[in-house]
Amino acid sequence: TIGVAGWQIFNIYRSTRSRVPVIPVDLNEEIKKEPVYFMIGSQRSGSNWLQLLINKRHPSIAAPHPPHIFKNFFPILSNFGNLSSDTNFNGLVNAVCDFVEANPVPWLNKSQSAIKLNRLMIKQQCEGKRSLIMLFEVIMDTFAKANDCQTWICKSMTVGLYQDELYRHFGGRLRYIYIYRDPRDVCLSFKEAPVGPAHYFIISTTWAIQQRIALDLLKSFPSVHAVSYESLLQGKEIQLKLLDYFLSEGGKNSHSDVTPKTNGELVEAENRAEKSVLWRNLRRGSSFTVVQLNKWEKSLQKDGIELEMVESGSWDVMEELGYDHVTESKKEYTEDEVKCFKEQDEVGRDAKNVKLKEVDFLDWERREKQKAILLRKHHGTPLKENSALAIVNPSTTKDAALSSPTKYSNNNADEITKVAPKRKPIDDCSTELREIGRELKKELWPPRIITMWMFVSGFVSGFLGGLISVRGPPLIVFFFFYDYPKVQVKANGTVIAAVNTLVRIITYIVKPTPPEYGHDTWFVGEDVWLYVVVAVVGVLASPIGIYLSRYLNKWTYKAGLAVLLIVNGITMIATSIVKLSE
Repeated sequence: TIGVAGWQIFNIYRSTRSRVPVIPVDLNEEIKKEPVYFMIGSQRSGSNWLQLLINKRHPSIAAPHPPHIFKNFFPILSNFGNLSSDTNFNGLVNAVCDFVEANPVPWLNKSQSAIKLNRLMIKQQCEGKRSLIMLFEVIMDTFAKANDCQTWICKSMTVGLYQDELYRHFGGRLRYIYIYRDPRDVCLSFKEAPVGPAHYFIISTTWAIQQRIALDLLKSFPSVHAVSYESLLQGKEIQLKLLDYFLSEGGKNSHSDVTPKTNGELVEAENRAEKSVLWRNLRRGSSFTVVQLNKWEKSLQKDGIELEMVESGSWDVMEELGYDHVTESKKEYTEDEVKCFKEQDEVGRDAKNVKLKEVDFLDWERREKQKAILLRKHHGTPLKENSALAIVNPSTTKDAALSSPTKYSNNNADEITKVAPKRKPIDDCSTELREIGRELKKELWPPRIITMWMFVSGFVSGFLGGLISVRGPPLIVFFFFYDYPKVQVKANGTVIAAVNTLVRIITYIVKPTPPEYGHDTWFVGEDVWLYVVVAVVGVLASPIGIYLSRYLNKWTYKAGLAVLLIVNGITMIATSIVKLSE
């Protein structure tokens, strides 16, 4: 016991000594966090490629496949009710975590194993600021930590819509990277994609809207870096050096050192490419740059209807971004024509969905599972293995389930709820119990190393508690090796102590005393004063300890545990020596 505690104190000393320069800090002041990065613009503009290039050159910036949390959950956030309610917030945490874990491209840790989100820890880290953005930040931080990164870059390209909310939450940490591409090539790419919009005019007008949002940010927000896809293809190294300077803010950031990964980009590129043909170009390396530049010139007839639709749908934005028009003038379409284009786009989307199911069923199934999560009425209900196929019924949910989540708005959130399967109302207590059971299952299965050590520590603690009334050291040693929030350690310690005390009291009541004890029961009347003093002092001391705990950081907390462990060990040795000398 003393040896483990001494070794831990040495680790704490070594960690604190390595922090140079040493400066006094206010323990109540939040540790300065790294900047966070968001990519904005339009899909099919080289954003996956650029994100992986950034992660390769800046390994401390995590680059997960986009979770699309804002795009999908902001429009239906009102369905969850008041988030100050534990039940409502638990439902949101469960739904968002389920959605992220169902990502078409699974999130992997540094060992290339799937990341399992701990709902209880995520909820605890959101306490004091319950919001969708806080939940998003904690989940992104979880990915970064699992990959030994200091910060992250999110590639959900539509986040510019939520600039006000993002700035209120992240403040000066907020950064944007704006990548744009010729809309004619974007339209071609979307037409070939297995999902997404399918009509040239709809794709082009959507692209124009997304560029206007990004351009507004570029003009009004100080921390935006813009780069075109074409400039990356023609001068990648020059553009990446400019981007390096932006990411490092002139070398001020701790992640400013450009030390490229040897194979990290290739691993993640392969991970994405094998999950869908959407990202097949990521495995082609540098060979694809030759054919990607101005592909539209070979595919769109310069006097054709398609090219006229594309350029007319994004005419003014093309001019602002420096793309020359080929058609002589912008064509104005009537309301009936635009309505017809939208209907054709819906037909095209549905045709893509049917084709994807036939050609790549696994990719289709992963996407349908995510849609099913969004359609759940009671978001605390676990998603069963085949629930995507059971819930998404094309005959009843075509408009909501099989359309793009970006179509959802606050106005039709109630309609989404109506098409969701009906379930009987349940009381809050039943919901909480189910959530606890669900979390236990996720924690315990499939088995992990930490789960094994939990059982070992608990067993040894109980065994020593029954043998020599010393249950604490195994638990303290466990928390030395595995980091948990202080509040979680304290909560678990309270429950363990309560259960242990209850078991011992029942044992003392049921078990008869030996003849040499000298009393008929284990509870002796003469010792009542001792029980009272211990109880009163314990009640009075608890609030003091709770108050002082807020001033403990990670290192002082572990140092305190180490000191307690040493005192415990010395006490046991001294007691044994006294007993043996009698």
